[in-house]
Amino acid sequence: MGTVYAGEQPQIGKRVAIKVMKSHVASDPTQVSRFLREARSVNEIHHPGIVDVFAFGTLDDGRPY
Repeated sequence: MGTVYAGEQPQIGKRVAIKVMKSHVASDPTQVSRFLREARSVNEIHHPGIVDVFAFGTLDDGRPY
């Protein structure tokens, strides 16, 4: 569904994971909805092994992250 990258949020210096949908999946509205539901759902779990989602949006090429 996507590729996950390690990164850092520069303003606060926090390590982050960045998940970007693959192009061929991002063209399917059903898969985009699933991706966004996943982003919302993980914040309800509150487990130390699961990262919080604090931002999501769309890249210039239309792929959600």
